[in-house]
Amino acid sequence: MKETKKITLSAMMTALAVALMVLGAVIETLDLTIVAVASITVVFVQIEIGKPYNFCTWLAASLLSFIFFPHSFVWAEFLLLFGVYPILKGYIERLPRGAWFPVKLVLFNLQFAALYAVVRFVLGMQDIGYDRWYLNVLLYLLANITLFAYDKLITVVVRIYLLKYREKFKKFLK
Repeated sequence: MKETKKITLSAMMTALAVALMVLGAVIETLDLTIVAVASITVVFVQIEIGKPYNFCTWLAASLLSFIFFPHSFVWAEFLLLFGVYPILKGYIERLPRGAWFPVKLVLFNLQFAALYAVVRFVLGMQDIGYDRWYLNVLLYLLANITLFAYDKLITVVVRIYLLKYREKFKKFLK
């Protein structure tokens, strides 16, 4: 694929991710869902073009969503958690299979802690309703369960794309 097509495809996926995150910023109850769906654009770029375009798509979508919606959480969720996770998942799954689960778990919890810190201290959301320690534990537990559902979602989407749709898109990506 020519360099201009790679840049164009990366830019189109960035625009799609930002457009999806507009929904998440406007309809705040859908922010996590929309950001997870927007991260599929990074997966697509990673499969079709690879690095450094997957990193560029992730960073550009994060930066643009920050510029457009600085008071929304979508940019932080995409930057620190959902946008970068597919990239890291690709690297983690090159390790021996037995190492996948612990590495993903540790990495996700570090990312989630960073997101929590940004929301609480950088964005100034001091009172987010989780001041009791057991609510924080419950939040982390539910977040880890969500990780496995999200990880499985990415795996299924990649498998469906590779088996059913990649050949159909190949003619457009030459």
